[in-house]
This record gives sequence, structure tokens and C-alpha cells, in this order.
Amino acid sequence: MQTNNFNHIISILETATTDDMVIFDINNVIMTPCDKILRYCGHKYVSDCFSDTHTILGRLKYSELINQYRVKLVDLQIPQTIRNLQQKGIRVCGITRIGGRYGVIRSMDSLVRQQLSELDIEFSDNNSDNNSDNNSDIIYLDKKELLYSDGIIYYGTYKKGDIIKYLIQNHLEFNKIKKIYLIDDYMYNINDVSDACEQIGIDFVGIHYIEKSIFAETLSPSDIRWGEFQIKWFDDTRIWLHHSIQNIVNF
Repeated sequence: MQTNNFNHIISILETATTDDMVIFDINNVIMTPCDKILRYCGHKYVSDCFSDTHTILGRLKYSELINQYRVKLVDLQIPQTIRNLQQKGIRVCGITRIGGRYGVIRSMDSLVRQQLSELDIEFSDNNSDNNSDNNSDIIYLDKKELLYSDGIIYYGTYKKGDIIKYLIQNHLEFNKIKKIYLIDDYMYNINDVSDACEQIGIDFVGIHYIEKSIFAETLSPSDIRWGEFQIKWFDDTRIWLHHSIQNIVNF
């Protein structure tokens, strides 16, 4: 189903049980940048400005932006909704792309957990018997790529469905899950996870959540001028003086 009203999501999640897992996409479902230029309405503008992220210096520059921008809740009811589910003994996870090092950020997973904590969200706070003593587990793929830590799933360069299927099939703390609820802002992610759940015989409920105020935003001339100021600052070569050559070599 598709909704722009978080109250509809709360109603659906009331049917979840302790055999289920609820997964919230983190970006643009739970939190979004405070600066409008960095939200959906500015996506093309920012993509054009940071089109060189395939290079080392490009990733360093973009990671500096990520490291400094502030976030806010997409809906103020989200923290309490997550706590309510956790108090019922339901496993609740977040999902996002990058864990580990990215550019100047030594630990993207630490940054994400810090941002969530500032918004009063802790995914590791699950209370069910099925989940006890498991939330601090750190799961890697091939012993090097972070997949799961403190209640957050990191899908990296893989599809969300493939990573969720891998966790359920290969790790004891996930293989008792009977149903997955996914709240995501992209329909192709929902379809992908739906296909993965069908392949391994798990029920699936997908919620395509598009928060209307964020997706309806447009950029004003002042927004663009502020964005140009920010980009100029990040393009300034003096930024690289803040990072040792070791940062670049080790990337």
C-alpha cells in the first residue's frame, strides 16, 4: 500500500506480533536533512554539484557534507511508534546503505546511530526473548563488509531484498521471523523485498511511505543561493588541509 499519512502506518503495525520484524528505511522515512536543498526537491541540483563521487576527492568532499548536515524527523510520532513495538517484544530494525568508512567519515554506522540517538531512536532497544543478547551482534559479509550492527541493516551495493534474505537464511537470530513489515520511500525496494520474502516463504507487508510535505517541496531562489554558498565552501581547496594524506591513502 502507499500512504502519506503516518497514522495509517501506525494502524497497520498494530497487527505485528513477536514473530515478526518491522524494518524502517532510515533516509526520508525516519529522518531527512534540515536544509531543504539536501532533500528531494534539491536532489538534481546536489547530484550535479557532486557528480564526481566516483573519485577519491569527490567522495571526500561529499562525505564532508554528509558529516556536517543536520537531520530532523519526517514525522514526530516515529520514535514513540518504534518504542511501542519494542515494548511489545517485536524486533524493529532500521535499514540504510552505508556502514563502515566513507570518505572522511571513519564510521558511517556510528554517524547514523548518533543522528538517530539525537532524534530519540534506538533500534537496539528490543525486549523480546527472541532478540535478547543479539542486538549487539555485528554481522559482516566475507568478514569485511558490515551488514548488521545494533539493530541497523546495511545493504551497501546489494539489493535490500538480497541482504534481508541472507540474514534470515544465515543467522540464527533472524531465522525465526515469520513476517516482515517494510516501510520504504521507494516502490522498487518494496517489490524487491517482497520477491525475496516469497522465495524463502516469509509473509510480507510493504508500505510505500511518501511524506507529502517533503515530496511536495520546491526550491526558492533563496534556497538555491544558500545551496550555492554551501557548495562553494565545500569546493574550497582549503578543506583538504583539514585531512592528512593518510586519510586519502587509506580510503
